[in-house]
Amino acid sequence: MEKYIEEALAASFIRPLTSPAADGFFFVEKKDSGLQPCIDYRGLNSITVSYSYPLPLVPAAIQQLREVHVIQTHTSAPAVFQAFINEILKGFINRYIIGYINDILIYSLFYDKHVCHVHTVLSRLLQHRLYVKAEKCKFHKDSITFLGYIILQKGVEMDTSKVRTVTDWPEPTTIKELQRFVGFTNFYHLFIRNYSCVASPLTSPLRGKPR
Repeated sequence: MEKYIEEALAASFIRPLTSPAADGFFFVEKKDSGLQPCIDYRGLNSITVSYSYPLPLVPAAIQQLREVHVIQTHTSAPAVFQAFINEILKGFINRYIIGYINDILIYSLFYDKHVCHVHTVLSRLLQHRLYVKAEKCKFHKDSITFLGYIILQKGVEMDTSKVRTVTDWPEPTTIKELQRFVGFTNFYHLFIRNYSCVASPLTSPLRGKPR
């Protein structure tokens, strides 16, 4: 922790505390075995007015990728960061970018255009002191997993690992467990013909139930 604090101070990512209020600081392990610094903001959040900013509707955003040939992503943050991303990437979003919090997808019809798009986006991020982690980036791909979908040249498919999660899901025995299952499967409703009819035996018991 001391090493992280020294490096972050030197890079001006953090600064010495001047407020009388403070929250706990700790590390959690990431998927790549690295450590992610975390701060427990629950106490502060309980007395803070929430900032309401809509997150993009993922299915609607994915519709833009039907004829895309070259794609790239780099990789949670709340609505404040979404608003920030939308502001700094204004003019690019829905033209050749999908930005969902800190996940960014760059898509293009042609390779030469894609190189230009990638350079433009990375330059804009750098101007605002936002940096990508190389090992989390995937450049110039013709297929990629993004926000639970598999993006291909031929279209969009369900992530097979998510499908396996559904097929292996233990049978729900309580209303809460059923709500979690239906909520998860609803993510892929666009891929399931007559989903509302198929899911009706599961959703009917949930009507009027608190979430």
